[in-house]
Amino acid sequence: MSLVQVQEGEQKPHSNVGLFCYNQFYGRFFLYILFFESFDKFYVGQTNTIEKRIWQHNNLEVDSFTSKYRPWKLVAQFNFPSREKAMKVERFIKKQKSRAFILKLIENSNNEEFIYDIFKDC
Repeated sequence: MSLVQVQEGEQKPHSNVGLFCYNQFYGRFFLYILFFESFDKFYVGQTNTIEKRIWQHNNLEVDSFTSKYRPWKLVAQFNFPSREKAMKVERFIKKQKSRAFILKLIENSNNEEFIYDIFKDC
């Protein structure tokens, strides 16, 4: 998992960060997985402006889960055709309450068939 430094304080995903673009799901809404290395924590969220949202997680002065663990790094992202679909998948992942499941998603984030099979019923 690596990130490319773009400007001071801004990070962009490197090519090894998964981008799910299966034709049925391709769209402008993203489900993303962030990682905080020092405390070995993951965060799953959804947005339609992924770069802005990651910046907010790392910079906004609000009292939230993500504000306690900074900086966050993008480790996987997936495209969906609608916010509704991205939210359904986000809820599905969070209901699993499984670190192993999240790691499996990250490891297979470039395997479109694997990801499709997991998310097709959400």
